[in-house]
Amino acid sequence: MMAKAKGWDPVKARIEATRHLVGDYDNWPTWPILPMRNEVEWDRGAKVLGVMTEEDSDTYNVYHINLFQLKTGMDWDAIPVTKFDTVEDLIDAGWRVD
Repeated sequence: MMAKAKGWDPVKARIEATRHLVGDYDNWPTWPILPMRNEVEWDRGAKVLGVMTEEDSDTYNVYHINLFQLKTGMDWDAIPVTKFDTVEDLIDAGWRVD
């Protein structure tokens, strides 16, 4: 097994991955959907999942739905959504790329 680099922090790595991927649609592994999870709530035992979609918007929107619940033609307006003004606001609220 290969040793991890000294000083490597998995929490910081997930934050940096989130910071990098959220605004870079071309690198989303499941484009046009980006699976998210709230690590603050996750650590408290709640499995809080969501997705982001590629949108023409001034905000970063996390839809509170499990990736596997998505269906073709679904009404996105019916799904609870949390909107963030910046990527940093999204990160501060505990959301990370899953």
